Amino acid sequence: MRWWCARKARCAGTAACAATAGCRWRRRTSRHASGWSRGTPGASQARGLLGYFGRAFKYSPTHLRVLALVLLAFAALEAAEMVGLWLNKRWAEYLTFVATTALVPFEVYELTNSVSAFKLVALIINLAVVIYLLLAKRLFGLRGGHRAERARRERSSGWGAIERATPGVPV
Repeated sequence: MRWWCARKARCAGTAACAATAGCRWRRRTSRHASGWSRGTPGASQARGLLGYFGRAFKYSPTHLRVLALVLLAFAALEAAEMVGLWLNKRWAEYLTFVATTALVPFEVYELTNSVSAFKLVALIINLAVVIYLLLAKRLFGLRGGHRAERARRERSSGWGAIERATPGVPV
């Protein structure tokens, strides 16, 4: 579970840095945007990474501020999730479920626009993670809920668990 918390910390830090850098980058490059985006022939037809790079100069500052706020909210969510999972809190498991499930509608929407193997695999993986969280973490009362999870933890900790795991000593 600790490695998952470290991953959450990296995600939160990356999102916060991206939001901050995006706002600063837009301010510094806005005066050059018109020269860079209009001067290239066929810029509107650029696809892939170059197309995204070309469109980055055409976003309004308001749109970029909203994007920065969304990234900061995501960073706060990841940070809260990280702290809760690190401290082994039950609410953090629910928060992980909600954050993972929140991405599924966007993936379905993307699949309605165009179907690709990558999008389909991403949707299947996210649905598998959601099902795993529901069943393995016994969320929303499934498989006995929190009471069954607490009983499992009590059985697998303490001296009784150590005595059951070690072979008997011959006398």
